[in-house]
Amino acid sequence: MTDATTASVAAQANPLESFDLLHPALQRWVHQQGWRSLRPVQSQAITTLAPPPSPSRESHLTTPGDVILSAPTAGGKTEAALLPALSNLAFAPPTQPGFSLLYVSPMRALINDQAPRLESLCAAIDMPFVAWHGETSAARKRERRQKPEGVVLITPESLEALLMNHGGKAPFLFGALRTVIIDEMHSFMDTVRGKQLQSLLHRVDMAQCQAHGAHGHATPFAPAQRIGLSATLGSPEQGQAFLRPTQPAQVALLEGGSGPVRLALQLRGFERAQGQRDHPEHALNAIAGNAMGSPQGPGSLMADLFETHRHGHNLIFASSRGEVEETTVKLHELATAQNVPDPFMAHHGSLARSWREEAERHMKTATQPASLVCTTTLELGVDIGALDAVAQLGPGHRVASMR
Repeated sequence: MTDATTASVAAQANPLESFDLLHPALQRWVHQQGWRSLRPVQSQAITTLAPPPSPSRESHLTTPGDVILSAPTAGGKTEAALLPALSNLAFAPPTQPGFSLLYVSPMRALINDQAPRLESLCAAIDMPFVAWHGETSAARKRERRQKPEGVVLITPESLEALLMNHGGKAPFLFGALRTVIIDEMHSFMDTVRGKQLQSLLHRVDMAQCQAHGAHGHATPFAPAQRIGLSATLGSPEQGQAFLRPTQPAQVALLEGGSGPVRLALQLRGFERAQGQRDHPEHALNAIAGNAMGSPQGPGSLMADLFETHRHGHNLIFASSRGEVEETTVKLHELATAQNVPDPFMAHHGSLARSWREEAERHMKTATQPASLVCTTTLELGVDIGALDAVAQLGPGHRVASMR
Protein backbone atom coordinates (compact mmCIF):
# COMPACT_ATOMS: atom_id res chain seq x y z
CA MET A 1 0.00 0.00 0.00
CA THR A 2 1.27 3.44 -0.83
CA ASP A 3 1.34 6.40 1.50
CA ALA A 4 -1.23 8.10 -0.72
CA THR A 5 -3.90 5.57 0.25
CA THR A 6 -3.19 5.53 3.98
CA ALA A 7 -4.07 8.26 6.43
CA SER A 8 -3.11 8.54 10.07
CA VAL A 9 -5.90 10.30 11.91
CA ALA A 10 -3.64 11.30 14.76
CA ALA A 11 -2.03 14.17 12.87
CA GLN A 12 -4.87 15.14 10.55
CA ALA A 13 -8.39 16.55 10.57
CA ASN A 14 -9.19 19.30 13.04
CA PRO A 15 -12.44 18.16 14.74
CA LEU A 16 -13.96 21.65 14.65
CA GLU A 17 -13.20 22.11 10.97
CA SER A 18 -14.61 18.70 10.06
CA PHE A 19 -17.72 19.36 12.17
CA ASP A 20 -18.39 22.49 10.10
CA LEU A 21 -18.55 20.34 6.94
CA LEU A 22 -21.63 18.51 8.17
CA HIS A 23 -25.18 19.48 7.23
CA PRO A 24 -26.70 21.76 9.94
CA ALA A 25 -29.32 19.12 10.83
CA LEU A 26 -26.57 16.61 11.58
CA GLN A 27 -24.61 19.20 13.54
CA ARG A 28 -27.71 19.59 15.73
CA TRP A 29 -27.95 15.81 16.07
CA VAL A 30 -24.34 15.62 17.30
CA HIS A 31 -25.06 18.33 19.88
CA GLN A 32 -28.20 16.48 21.02
CA GLN A 33 -26.14 13.35 21.73
CA GLY A 34 -24.09 15.36 24.22
CA TRP A 35 -20.82 14.68 22.40
CA ARG A 36 -18.06 17.03 23.47
CA SER A 37 -16.07 16.35 20.30
CA LEU A 38 -15.82 13.99 17.35
CA ARG A 39 -13.69 10.86 17.57
CA PRO A 40 -10.46 10.97 15.56
CA VAL A 41 -11.69 8.52 12.91
CA GLN A 42 -14.97 10.44 12.62
CA SER A 43 -13.18 13.72 12.09
CA GLN A 44 -10.89 12.25 9.45
CA ALA A 45 -13.74 10.47 7.66
CA ILE A 46 -15.82 13.64 7.45
CA THR A 47 -12.86 15.62 6.12
CA THR A 48 -12.20 12.93 3.50
CA LEU A 49 -15.76 12.06 2.47
CA ALA A 50 -17.76 15.28 2.84
CA PRO A 51 -17.02 18.05 0.32
CA PRO A 52 -16.60 21.63 1.58
CA PRO A 53 -19.81 23.65 1.87
CA SER A 54 -20.72 24.97 -1.55
CA PRO A 55 -23.77 26.58 -3.13
CA SER A 56 -23.30 24.11 -5.98
CA ARG A 57 -25.41 21.00 -5.52
CA GLU A 58 -23.13 19.14 -7.91
CA SER A 59 -20.26 19.17 -5.41
CA HIS A 60 -22.27 16.82 -3.19
CA LEU A 61 -23.23 14.60 -6.10
CA THR A 62 -19.61 13.74 -6.87
CA THR A 63 -19.01 10.15 -5.75
CA PRO A 64 -16.16 10.06 -3.18
CA GLY A 65 -13.63 7.26 -3.42
CA ASP A 66 -13.85 3.92 -1.67
CA VAL A 67 -12.57 3.89 1.92
CA ILE A 68 -11.80 1.42 4.70
CA LEU A 69 -12.34 2.83 8.20
CA SER A 70 -10.34 0.84 10.74
CA ALA A 71 -10.65 1.65 14.44
CA PRO A 72 -11.05 -0.24 17.73
CA THR A 73 -14.43 -1.54 18.85
CA ALA A 74 -16.57 1.33 20.19
CA GLY A 75 -14.29 3.75 18.34
CA GLY A 76 -17.15 5.46 16.49
CA LYS A 77 -16.80 3.78 13.08
CA THR A 78 -20.56 3.61 12.40
CA GLU A 79 -21.05 7.35 12.77
CA ALA A 80 -17.74 7.98 10.97
CA ALA A 81 -19.25 6.40 7.87
CA LEU A 82 -22.82 7.62 8.24
CA LEU A 83 -22.28 11.27 9.16
CA PRO A 84 -20.55 12.30 5.91
CA ALA A 85 -22.70 9.98 3.75
CA LEU A 86 -25.96 11.31 5.19
CA SER A 87 -24.65 14.87 5.12
CA ASN A 88 -24.03 14.58 1.38
CA LEU A 89 -27.55 13.23 0.90
CA ALA A 90 -29.04 16.06 2.96
CA PHE A 91 -27.20 18.69 0.92
CA ALA A 92 -28.18 17.02 -2.37
CA PRO A 93 -31.33 14.88 -1.97
CA PRO A 94 -31.97 12.18 -4.59
CA THR A 95 -34.11 13.14 -7.55
CA GLN A 96 -35.09 9.61 -8.63
CA PRO A 97 -36.57 6.63 -6.77
CA GLY A 98 -34.38 4.04 -5.14
CA PHE A 99 -32.47 3.41 -1.95
CA SER A 100 -29.75 6.02 -1.40
CA LEU A 101 -27.61 4.13 1.11
CA LEU A 102 -27.16 0.37 1.48
CA TYR A 103 -25.78 -0.67 4.88
CA VAL A 104 -24.78 -4.37 4.94
CA SER A 105 -24.47 -5.97 8.37
CA PRO A 106 -23.32 -9.56 9.00
CA MET A 107 -26.13 -10.67 11.28
CA ARG A 108 -29.60 -9.87 12.59
CA ALA A 109 -28.44 -9.37 16.18
CA LEU A 110 -26.13 -6.58 15.07
CA ILE A 111 -28.86 -5.02 12.91
CA ASN A 112 -31.26 -4.98 15.85
CA ASP A 113 -28.57 -3.37 17.99
CA GLN A 114 -27.71 -0.73 15.38
CA ALA A 115 -31.20 0.09 14.11
CA PRO A 116 -32.14 2.66 16.80
CA ARG A 117 -28.91 4.63 16.18
CA LEU A 118 -29.34 4.62 12.40
CA GLU A 119 -33.01 5.50 12.65
CA SER A 120 -32.18 8.46 14.90
CA LEU A 121 -29.55 9.72 12.47
CA CYS A 122 -31.87 9.36 9.49
CA ALA A 123 -34.72 11.10 11.31
CA ALA A 124 -32.46 14.13 11.81
CA ILE A 125 -32.52 14.79 8.05
CA ASP A 126 -36.00 13.32 7.39
CA MET A 127 -34.46 10.34 5.61
CA PRO A 128 -36.58 7.15 5.49
CA PHE A 129 -35.00 4.12 7.14
CA VAL A 130 -35.77 0.40 7.18
CA ALA A 131 -34.07 -2.56 8.90
CA TRP A 132 -34.45 -5.52 6.53
CA HIS A 133 -33.87 -9.13 7.62
CA GLY A 134 -35.74 -12.37 8.25
CA GLU A 135 -37.70 -10.92 11.18
CA THR A 136 -38.93 -7.87 9.24
CA SER A 137 -42.63 -8.17 8.36
CA ALA A 138 -43.66 -9.00 4.79
CA ALA A 139 -45.88 -5.90 4.73
CA ARG A 140 -42.94 -3.65 5.66
CA LYS A 141 -40.77 -5.16 2.93
CA ARG A 142 -43.53 -4.86 0.33
CA GLU A 143 -44.01 -1.19 1.23
CA ARG A 144 -40.31 -0.46 0.72
CA ARG A 145 -40.13 -2.39 -2.56
CA GLN A 146 -42.98 -0.30 -3.90
CA LYS A 147 -41.42 2.95 -2.70
CA PRO A 148 -37.66 2.45 -2.23
CA GLU A 149 -35.93 5.43 -0.66
CA GLY A 150 -33.54 6.41 2.07
CA VAL A 151 -31.39 3.97 4.02
CA VAL A 152 -31.76 0.18 4.13
CA LEU A 153 -29.92 -1.85 6.81
CA ILE A 154 -29.74 -5.43 5.55
CA THR A 155 -27.98 -8.80 5.82
CA PRO A 156 -26.31 -10.38 2.76
CA GLU A 157 -28.88 -13.18 2.76
CA SER A 158 -31.80 -10.74 2.69
CA LEU A 159 -30.09 -8.77 -0.08
CA GLU A 160 -29.72 -11.96 -2.10
CA ALA A 161 -33.38 -12.86 -1.56
CA LEU A 162 -34.37 -9.37 -2.71
CA LEU A 163 -32.31 -9.68 -5.90
CA MET A 164 -33.44 -13.25 -6.56
CA ASN A 165 -37.15 -12.67 -6.02
CA HIS A 166 -37.38 -9.17 -7.46
CA GLY A 167 -34.41 -8.99 -9.83
CA GLY A 168 -36.44 -7.23 -12.49
CA LYS A 169 -36.96 -4.31 -10.13
CA ALA A 170 -33.28 -4.03 -9.17
CA PRO A 171 -32.64 -0.90 -11.34
CA PHE A 172 -35.68 0.72 -9.72
CA LEU A 173 -34.54 -0.29 -6.23
CA PHE A 174 -30.88 0.73 -6.56
CA GLY A 175 -30.84 3.33 -9.33
CA ALA A 176 -30.33 6.20 -6.85
CA LEU A 177 -27.71 4.43 -4.73
CA ARG A 178 -24.85 6.68 -3.57
CA THR A 179 -23.10 4.67 -0.84
CA VAL A 180 -22.64 1.06 0.27
CA ILE A 181 -21.34 0.47 3.81
CA ILE A 182 -20.08 -2.98 4.83
CA ASP A 183 -19.96 -3.37 8.59
CA GLU A 184 -17.52 -5.79 10.29
CA MET A 185 -15.86 -6.31 6.92
CA HIS A 186 -13.21 -8.63 8.34
CA SER A 187 -15.91 -11.21 9.10
CA PHE A 188 -16.57 -11.59 5.36
CA MET A 189 -13.00 -11.70 4.10
CA ASP A 190 -11.60 -15.06 2.96
CA THR A 191 -14.99 -16.75 3.41
CA VAL A 192 -17.60 -18.21 1.08
CA ARG A 193 -20.07 -15.72 2.50
CA GLY A 194 -17.68 -12.92 1.54
CA LYS A 195 -17.56 -14.16 -2.06
CA GLN A 196 -21.35 -14.19 -2.03
CA LEU A 197 -21.40 -10.58 -0.83
CA GLN A 198 -18.95 -9.47 -3.53
CA SER A 199 -21.18 -11.08 -6.15
CA LEU A 200 -24.26 -9.36 -4.74
CA LEU A 201 -22.58 -5.96 -4.75
CA HIS A 202 -21.52 -6.50 -8.38
CA ARG A 203 -25.17 -7.20 -9.23
CA VAL A 204 -26.17 -4.00 -7.44
CA ASP A 205 -23.57 -2.10 -9.50
CA MET A 206 -25.01 -3.57 -12.71
CA ALA A 207 -28.55 -2.62 -11.68
CA GLN A 208 -27.36 0.90 -10.94
CA CYS A 209 -25.61 1.08 -14.32
CA GLN A 210 -28.78 -0.08 -16.07
CA ALA A 211 -30.81 2.61 -14.30
CA HIS A 212 -28.18 5.22 -15.21
CA GLY A 213 -28.53 4.39 -18.91
CA ALA A 214 -32.32 4.32 -18.76
CA HIS A 215 -32.44 7.84 -17.31
CA GLY A 216 -30.19 9.17 -20.06
CA HIS A 217 -27.57 10.80 -17.83
CA ALA A 218 -24.95 12.78 -19.75
CA THR A 219 -22.22 12.03 -17.21
CA PRO A 220 -20.34 8.69 -17.27
CA PHE A 221 -21.60 5.99 -14.91
CA ALA A 222 -19.81 5.68 -11.58
CA PRO A 223 -20.77 2.90 -9.15
CA ALA A 224 -21.80 3.71 -5.62
CA GLN A 225 -19.03 4.46 -3.18
CA ARG A 226 -18.07 1.56 -0.88
CA ILE A 227 -17.04 2.03 2.75
CA GLY A 228 -15.70 -0.91 4.74
CA LEU A 229 -15.73 -0.85 8.56
CA SER A 230 -13.44 -3.09 10.57
CA ALA A 231 -11.99 -3.19 14.06
CA THR A 232 -9.64 -6.09 13.31
CA LEU A 233 -7.93 -5.82 9.95
CA GLY A 234 -4.82 -8.00 9.80
CA SER A 235 -3.93 -7.14 6.20
CA PRO A 236 -4.99 -3.75 4.78
CA GLU A 237 -4.08 -4.96 1.28
CA GLN A 238 -6.49 -7.89 1.55
CA GLY A 239 -9.15 -5.49 2.81
CA GLN A 240 -8.66 -3.23 -0.19
CA ALA A 241 -8.88 -6.18 -2.58
CA PHE A 242 -12.06 -7.37 -0.91
CA LEU A 243 -13.82 -4.01 -0.92
CA ARG A 244 -13.14 -3.18 -4.59
CA PRO A 245 -11.71 -6.26 -6.36
CA THR A 246 -11.28 -4.48 -9.69
CA GLN A 247 -9.46 -1.41 -8.29
CA PRO A 248 -7.93 -2.26 -4.89
CA ALA A 249 -5.18 0.37 -5.20
CA GLN A 250 -7.84 3.10 -5.30
CA VAL A 251 -9.23 2.19 -1.86
CA ALA A 252 -8.05 4.56 0.86
CA LEU A 253 -7.40 3.44 4.43
CA LEU A 254 -8.27 5.65 7.39
CA GLU A 255 -7.00 4.31 10.70
CA GLY A 256 -8.05 5.58 14.09
CA GLY A 257 -7.04 4.55 17.57
CA SER A 258 -6.90 5.71 21.15
CA GLY A 259 -3.27 4.85 21.78
CA PRO A 260 -1.74 1.71 23.30
CA VAL A 261 -4.04 -0.52 25.35
CA ARG A 262 -2.67 -2.81 28.07
CA LEU A 263 -4.19 -6.30 28.15
CA ALA A 264 -3.52 -9.11 30.61
CA LEU A 265 -3.43 -12.38 28.68
CA GLN A 266 -3.44 -15.89 30.16
CA LEU A 267 -3.31 -19.26 28.41
CA ARG A 268 -4.66 -22.07 30.58
CA GLY A 269 -4.47 -25.78 29.79
CA PHE A 270 -6.57 -28.62 31.22
CA GLU A 271 -5.97 -32.35 31.11
CA ARG A 272 -8.28 -34.50 29.03
CA ALA A 273 -10.58 -36.60 31.18
CA GLN A 274 -9.69 -40.30 31.33
CA GLY A 275 -11.60 -42.42 28.84
CA GLN A 276 -12.85 -39.48 26.77
CA ARG A 277 -12.87 -40.10 23.02
CA ASP A 278 -11.74 -37.53 20.50
CA HIS A 279 -15.22 -36.97 19.08
CA PRO A 280 -17.17 -33.69 18.58
CA GLU A 281 -19.95 -34.84 20.90
CA HIS A 282 -17.42 -35.29 23.71
CA ALA A 283 -15.16 -32.34 22.89
CA LEU A 284 -16.39 -30.09 25.70
CA ASN A 285 -16.31 -32.81 28.36
CA ALA A 286 -12.90 -33.88 27.11
CA ILE A 287 -11.34 -30.53 27.88
CA ALA A 288 -13.62 -29.75 30.83
CA GLY A 289 -12.80 -32.79 32.93
CA ASN A 290 -9.95 -33.17 35.33
CA ALA A 291 -7.69 -36.20 35.52
CA MET A 292 -10.31 -38.08 37.52
CA GLY A 293 -12.94 -37.57 34.82
CA SER A 294 -15.19 -35.10 36.63
CA PRO A 295 -16.21 -32.30 34.22
CA GLN A 296 -17.01 -29.95 37.10
CA GLY A 297 -14.59 -31.14 39.76
CA PRO A 298 -11.70 -29.17 41.28
CA GLY A 299 -9.15 -28.25 38.67
CA SER A 300 -11.58 -28.66 35.76
CA LEU A 301 -12.23 -26.09 33.05
CA MET A 302 -15.80 -25.53 34.26
CA ALA A 303 -14.70 -24.94 37.84
CA ASP A 304 -12.06 -22.49 36.64
CA LEU A 305 -14.51 -20.63 34.37
CA PHE A 306 -17.02 -20.42 37.19
CA GLU A 307 -14.58 -18.99 39.72
CA THR A 308 -12.95 -16.51 37.34
CA HIS A 309 -16.13 -15.26 35.59
CA ARG A 310 -18.87 -15.18 38.20
CA HIS A 311 -17.89 -11.66 39.21
CA GLY A 312 -17.92 -8.54 37.02
CA HIS A 313 -19.07 -8.38 33.39
CA ASN A 314 -17.55 -11.01 31.10
CA LEU A 315 -17.86 -12.82 27.78
CA ILE A 316 -17.09 -16.52 27.31
CA PHE A 317 -16.74 -17.48 23.64
CA ALA A 318 -17.48 -21.07 22.63
CA SER A 319 -16.97 -22.64 19.22
CA SER A 320 -20.57 -23.73 18.55
CA ARG A 321 -24.14 -23.15 19.67
CA GLY A 322 -24.23 -26.57 21.27
CA GLU A 323 -21.09 -25.82 23.24
CA VAL A 324 -22.61 -22.51 24.36
CA GLU A 325 -25.65 -24.25 25.79
CA GLU A 326 -23.72 -27.12 27.37
CA THR A 327 -21.26 -24.71 29.00
CA THR A 328 -24.09 -22.53 30.32
CA VAL A 329 -25.88 -25.54 31.81
CA LYS A 330 -22.71 -26.72 33.58
CA LEU A 331 -22.10 -23.24 34.99
CA HIS A 332 -25.74 -23.08 36.14
CA GLU A 333 -25.26 -26.41 37.94
CA LEU A 334 -22.15 -25.13 39.71
CA ALA A 335 -23.99 -22.02 40.91
CA THR A 336 -26.87 -24.15 42.19
CA ALA A 337 -24.56 -26.61 43.91
CA GLN A 338 -22.73 -23.80 45.74
CA ASN A 339 -25.95 -21.87 46.47
CA VAL A 340 -24.59 -18.62 45.01
CA PRO A 341 -26.09 -16.14 42.50
CA ASP A 342 -26.02 -17.35 38.89
CA PRO A 343 -24.76 -14.61 36.51
CA PHE A 344 -24.43 -16.83 33.42
CA MET A 345 -26.65 -16.49 30.33
CA ALA A 346 -26.46 -18.03 26.85
CA HIS A 347 -26.39 -15.99 23.63
CA HIS A 348 -26.38 -17.29 20.06
CA GLY A 349 -28.26 -16.77 16.80
CA SER A 350 -30.76 -19.62 17.25
CA LEU A 351 -32.20 -18.22 20.47
CA ALA A 352 -35.35 -16.12 20.33
CA ARG A 353 -34.75 -12.47 19.58
CA SER A 354 -36.39 -11.44 22.88
CA TRP A 355 -33.97 -13.69 24.81
CA ARG A 356 -30.91 -12.32 23.00
CA GLU A 357 -31.98 -8.73 23.54
CA GLU A 358 -32.69 -9.38 27.22
CA ALA A 359 -29.20 -10.84 27.61
CA GLU A 360 -27.66 -7.80 25.88
CA ARG A 361 -29.66 -5.37 28.04
CA HIS A 362 -28.64 -7.29 31.15
CA MET A 363 -24.96 -6.87 30.24
CA LYS A 364 -25.34 -3.13 29.56
CA THR A 365 -27.45 -2.16 32.54
CA ALA A 366 -26.94 -4.74 35.28
CA THR A 367 -25.30 -3.50 38.45
CA GLN A 368 -24.87 -7.13 39.47
CA PRO A 369 -22.35 -9.56 37.92
CA ALA A 370 -23.26 -10.73 34.41
CA SER A 371 -21.47 -13.17 32.09
CA LEU A 372 -22.61 -14.23 28.63
CA VAL A 373 -21.59 -17.57 27.12
CA CYS A 374 -21.77 -16.86 23.42
CA THR A 375 -20.78 -17.57 19.85
CA THR A 376 -19.32 -14.97 17.50
CA THR A 377 -22.68 -13.16 17.51
CA LEU A 378 -21.13 -10.96 20.20
CA GLU A 379 -17.76 -10.65 18.48
CA LEU A 380 -19.17 -8.38 15.77
CA GLY A 381 -19.79 -5.06 17.45
CA VAL A 382 -23.04 -5.56 19.38
CA ASP A 383 -23.07 -3.00 22.20
CA ILE A 384 -22.93 -4.84 25.53
CA GLY A 385 -21.12 -2.20 27.58
CA ALA A 386 -17.79 -2.38 29.38
CA LEU A 387 -16.13 -5.73 30.06
CA ASP A 388 -13.84 -7.03 32.76
CA ALA A 389 -12.69 -10.21 31.02
CA VAL A 390 -13.09 -12.29 27.84
CA ALA A 391 -12.52 -16.05 27.69
CA GLN A 392 -12.07 -18.15 24.55
CA LEU A 393 -12.73 -21.90 24.85
CA GLY A 394 -10.26 -23.53 22.50
CA PRO A 395 -9.01 -21.85 19.30
CA GLY A 396 -11.07 -19.22 17.53
CA HIS A 397 -12.46 -19.79 14.04
CA ARG A 398 -10.11 -17.26 12.45
CA VAL A 399 -6.86 -15.53 13.42
CA ALA A 400 -8.45 -12.10 12.90
CA SER A 401 -10.97 -12.92 15.63
CA MET A 402 -8.16 -13.03 18.19
CA ARG A 403 -6.86 -9.53 17.45
